[in-house]
Amino acid sequence: MGFVFACGCCERPLKGPAKPSSDSMFKCPICGQMETFENMKRIVAEFLKESARNKIEEMLRAASHGESLTYSDGPRSKGAYRFIAIETDD
Repeated sequence: MGFVFACGCCERPLKGPAKPSSDSMFKCPICGQMETFENMKRIVAEFLKESARNKIEEMLRAASHGESLTYSDGPRSKGAYRFIAIETDD
């Protein structure tokens, strides 16, 4: 399994060059949202960090029903990301 960059709104893979440079532009084929490859990578990295954090919190919450582990939700910011990563079967 791999992943591709996608529009955070449409959840559709972005269109762009096969071998991008940092200033290459990527565009959503549905809504037309565009960004440079460099900025898009930064946005997707933040999305992946928050996704991983949410998954870990979910596992801790599930595990906290045991006797020896306690978990309480702390404050966290939930953001809408312009660009995300989606899994592919490739």
